[in-house]
Amino acid sequence: MFASSINCLLYADDVVLIVSPSRLQTLLQQCEEHSYQLGYRWNPLKCAIVAPAEDTQSYSLYNTAIPRQDSFPYLGIPIRPGGYINTSELIQGNTNKALKTMNQMTAIDVNSTGFDRLLSAHFYCQIVHPQLEYNLAISANLWW
Repeated sequence: MFASSINCLLYADDVVLIVSPSRLQTLLQQCEEHSYQLGYRWNPLKCAIVAPAEDTQSYSLYNTAIPRQDSFPYLGIPIRPGGYINTSELIQGNTNKALKTMNQMTAIDVNSTGFDRLLSAHFYCQIVHPQLEYNLAISANLWW
């Protein structure tokens, strides 16, 4: 007995369809039919097609074209065509988020002149450091 191949990932309201270009429109039509049966609606403008450049076909939901992108974040992880993680975009996003958090912490005096240094270090370790490391463990291209 052979198991069926996985053609989607689901987490809460985040969905990823994984299929060949020849089957994608069929799978999108199945998603559309499912939404009609259960009374909800996908938002095609919040969707994205991440496909190799040689796939020039357009895809749609509810007769609305789905935009194409070079990468798309799934659960905060930027995915490139082929299902690869866009490592440089992931690192830049993590860095931007950590810097924003550090600026917010500075604004409420979580620094050497505000809170105690030990408490400030704890804030950094518990809040900022995890933002910098988010999803880096699953990225293959971290060794320069």
